[in-house]
Amino acid sequence: YDNGLISLGALIGVGPQLEALSMPRYVLHALVTPLMLFAMLQLAAAADIKLAQRRWARWAAGILAIALIPVGIEEGLIGLELYPACFEGTVRYATSSYANQLCSPAQAIVASTGGPPIPAITVVVVVLILGAMLLYQRRSPWALLGGIIMLAGAAVPVANGPTLGNGAEVFFALGYAMTAARFSTDSS
Repeated sequence: YDNGLISLGALIGVGPQLEALSMPRYVLHALVTPLMLFAMLQLAAAADIKLAQRRWARWAAGILAIALIPVGIEEGLIGLELYPACFEGTVRYATSSYANQLCSPAQAIVASTGGPPIPAITVVVVVLILGAMLLYQRRSPWALLGGIIMLAGAAVPVANGPTLGNGAEVFFALGYAMTAARFSTDSS
C-alpha cells in the first residue's frame, strides 16, 4: 500500500484526497510492522530452525510484537501531521518536507522531529539474526539479504528523499517472500 500510493501520488495530486489516502500508510506501519517479527519467526520455524520452533521463542516474539504496537502508535500516530512532499516525480504526504521535497515555492520546510523508529529497527534486527541462522543452517540467504538491504536503505537520511528507504522496503518484503517460497509446504 505504502509504495503503491507513493507511485500513484503524482496522478492523484496534492490535496485532501491524497492526504486521506496517506493516513493508512502510517496506521499500517504502526500496527503491522511489529507483526513481522512473528511472521519471520514462523518462517524460520518452517525452515526447521530449532530456536524458532521453541514455544518460549514464539511467546517472546508474540509478546514483543504486541508490546511494539503501542510504541509504533506513539511514534507514528499520536500528533501525526502530514505535509505534501514532492521528490523525483513522486508526490506523497509525509511527516516532514525538506527543501528538496517542496511541492510549491510557498510551502514551508518542516524538518522531521521524530526519533528512530523503534518497532522497525527491532524487526530488522530480528530478521538479521534469524536470516543469519537461515543462511548458516539452511543455506537460504533471502531473509538476511532483505534485512541488510533494509538496514542500508533506512540509514539514508529522509532529507535525501524516500527512494532508497522505500525501495529497500520492497527488497525487505521480497526477502520474506523468497524465504516463504523456499520453506512453504504443500498441504494438499
